[in-house]
Amino acid sequence: MFLGNDLEEQFEHLKQLLTALDNPIVFCHNDLLVYNILYDDKKENIHFIDYEYASPNYQLFEIANHFCEYAGVEEPDYSLCPSEAEKKEFIQKYLTFYQKRMPTAEELNRTLAMVPFFEAASHFFWSIWALIQAENSSIDFDYLKYAVVRHSMFAKIITLIGENKTI
Repeated sequence: MFLGNDLEEQFEHLKQLLTALDNPIVFCHNDLLVYNILYDDKKENIHFIDYEYASPNYQLFEIANHFCEYAGVEEPDYSLCPSEAEKKEFIQKYLTFYQKRMPTAEELNRTLAMVPFFEAASHFFWSIWALIQAENSSIDFDYLKYAVVRHSMFAKIITLIGENKTI
């Protein structure tokens, strides 16, 4: 169930949900949008740039945030985000690399089921960030509109989580 308009209450509710998931804390970039990922096709490797938001965070925050970033920034279009099948393929490859073995079906499905919780966290984080930017930034960007869009996605996901309760 969504908790109304109090951001502090929403944060506490989200914190309780995430803490219960027991996802590891790892070093994260925290801003893996397309402009911060460089692919070197000659060497066939990837480099991340712009580490100003890097810090320890939940491992799945990094992945879920990356999925959310497919929507873009100027006029986010969440229909551009990966499908469930694409998310599953990404997570399988990620876990295989991270664990140095193929994940079990149970590990893969459990991880995939946790993604919406961290997508909600990503939307909440960037909505708060946008509110701060609206007050402080000199960049010509409609931060308030962006905050509303991201927060509405947070609310939508939290509502769906409340209806499903599947983890």
